[in-house]
Amino acid sequence: MTFKVVKRSGNVVPFSPDNINNMAIWAIKGNEKYVNWSDLVMLAMHQLPKDIVTTVQIQESLIKAALEMETPAYNRVAGRLLLGNMRKVVKVSRDFKEYYKFATESGLWRNMNWSDEDVEYFASLIDHERDLEYGYPTIRQFVDKFGRKDSGGNLCELPQYAFMGIAMSLFEGCSRKDVALYYKKASEQKINIPSPIMSGQRTPSNIGVSCVIATAGDSVQGIEALKHIMSIATASSAGLGIEYDVRSPRDDVRNGYAKAGGKLPHYKVAEFLTKELKQTNRGGSATTSFRVIDPEVMVLLGLKLPRSPEERRITQLDYSLLWNTSFLRKVAKKGKWPLVSIRECPELHEKFDANPDEYDSIVDRVLADDSVKKIVVDAWEIWETWINNRSETGRIYRTNLTHVNSHTPFKQKIRLSNLCQEVLLPTLPYEHITDLYKTTYEEGDGMTALCFLSAIDVARITSDKDYEDTAYIACKAVDQLIENMTYPFPQWEVTAKAYRSIGVGVTNLAYAVVKAGESYSNVEYLNKVAERHYYYLLKASTRLAKERGAFDWIHKTKWATGWLPIDTYCKNVDKLTTTVNYDWEALRVDVMYYGVRFSVVAAHMPCESSSVFASAVNSLYPPRAEMVMKDGSGGSYIQFFAPECDKYKYELAFDTEWNDIINMYALFQKWTDQTISADTWIDFTKYENSKVPLSVQTKNYLYADTMGVKTLYYSNHKTNRGEKEDVVAEEAPDCENCTF
Repeated sequence: MTFKVVKRSGNVVPFSPDNINNMAIWAIKGNEKYVNWSDLVMLAMHQLPKDIVTTVQIQESLIKAALEMETPAYNRVAGRLLLGNMRKVVKVSRDFKEYYKFATESGLWRNMNWSDEDVEYFASLIDHERDLEYGYPTIRQFVDKFGRKDSGGNLCELPQYAFMGIAMSLFEGCSRKDVALYYKKASEQKINIPSPIMSGQRTPSNIGVSCVIATAGDSVQGIEALKHIMSIATASSAGLGIEYDVRSPRDDVRNGYAKAGGKLPHYKVAEFLTKELKQTNRGGSATTSFRVIDPEVMVLLGLKLPRSPEERRITQLDYSLLWNTSFLRKVAKKGKWPLVSIRECPELHEKFDANPDEYDSIVDRVLADDSVKKIVVDAWEIWETWINNRSETGRIYRTNLTHVNSHTPFKQKIRLSNLCQEVLLPTLPYEHITDLYKTTYEEGDGMTALCFLSAIDVARITSDKDYEDTAYIACKAVDQLIENMTYPFPQWEVTAKAYRSIGVGVTNLAYAVVKAGESYSNVEYLNKVAERHYYYLLKASTRLAKERGAFDWIHKTKWATGWLPIDTYCKNVDKLTTTVNYDWEALRVDVMYYGVRFSVVAAHMPCESSSVFASAVNSLYPPRAEMVMKDGSGGSYIQFFAPECDKYKYELAFDTEWNDIINMYALFQKWTDQTISADTWIDFTKYENSKVPLSVQTKNYLYADTMGVKTLYYSNHKTNRGEKEDVVAEEAPDCENCTF
């Protein structure tokens, strides 16, 4: 080879094979058993121009060549190569004290009021060699999305600096010990940091709320308040769960002055508002919830369908159907169901989460009352439409408000879930937009629910002591975030601090399962994982209550009387196991004596973006495949392998039995005070003509309800043609044996 190489300095030198060979040999360290460095170099060389190249092109060709091999080992090599490239690109001091001065003076970081001695101590903890343990997805996601950049788009941060900066930001004003422990657990990737915290903490914006949930009341001012919330929440990088508790089409407005237009006009505005402002170069996202008694329910179920008429198609929102046990009983008995406006029959809406027997009597009374204006339909028709549309779009979710409001520490009513269906908190509609700017909360004011998230990588935890320490510092970090975050509205700060609602989930469960030699059918193993998680979160909550005090609104919850999840979970889960591994009654004594720091502590989120950064199988699910392409930044994709899939044989999502997945969710739901972003998987190729019988779908979905699963998130589909198929229409199956 005689071509020339342009170095980063601009100097032109002859090409030296030793340089590229040495780079490849360094990159394969630890993977020599699976990788041949000379093959990597040869493939990279074939991709280079033949006259003059840059050192950047050489490094990028090596990374590309490693990724083209499509093996876990070569993927790890690509990560080391990208890390080496990143370290050359980032022109910052390797002296952390100097970097902190540069970052704060340039506006990349905010000044966190640590002394020079503190910063020197933190510098002594930083271990840049830890970067070598991260995979390609972690480094790629950091370079593209999470690393701080200057106004010219140049990366100005190293991964360990980011972890330390987040720890310093979260624990500003606390002890060095807290910063050190959080840095250790986060940089070891035992704590999965959600995207809003990765992006917002250490920066001048100082944001970090993950989820915003709000209800629009049936008034102009209430609707305007929700519009304002949507705009500001999107700008603050939060996901939205929204609900319009408004009158139906043709209902009177102002005593007949006008007729209501129903929900569609409001949904169209919501779609626009969430896309108006940007979150990391893309629009925001919202899930809109509506009840199964809504007169518009059949139209609303079809808004995401591409084949719906244009005037009835709103595809940039997601939707969740709110139902209760009474509806499921009508489905099972193939009974009639009323669709009634909130103005016509407020009781049917207000008591939607009531005891099922009580609600059954209300439904039957409304059905028999000819004076109530209503639409009477077959409950089965709504059910079938939901199944068909969920199968076609994969994005029509569902929330069972009977389970939601029975298995919870809240006394206040929970009306809906969040964007990703893992958060369940009380909301109240606003009477006026000015409520958002009040610095106190008065009973009767509107209320937005805010949840602050994190997760624990269960596969990287080494012992119960490790779990206890990790849970404690993760919870304390989120408590600090609630205390010190910059809130968009004064009222949000008041209510967030009064309820202190956090959700610390489990991620990388599939890796933990396969490393332990277990499977998703082992209910005893899964039960212990789920129980241990909640046990140590609650221990952290009581410990922090002892140190800092219980949350202000504990009197509004069942915690005040010693509530535990073992008191209210769906007892059908006992068919799987009744094993209890930890001393809950002793913990109940602590709850009663010290109180708890948080109104809720657990929620199992998708961890989609953050799991890429953590090089972990996201959330509770089995992986779709051992290698998948994950969404990156700006429309790019990131090659992702399940951890150590060259060593372990993973159980894949589409090969796992439906009931095994649901049983896993049921066990985690037992030990969770909020809920789960519970995906489902359907392999259409297993059925004749790739058509799944409606009877199979019905049996599957009703089983999830009988096992107490509060919410369902995505429906994932596998077909021969890579497209979603419709469910086979057939006679309604016999559901008489379903127990709710």
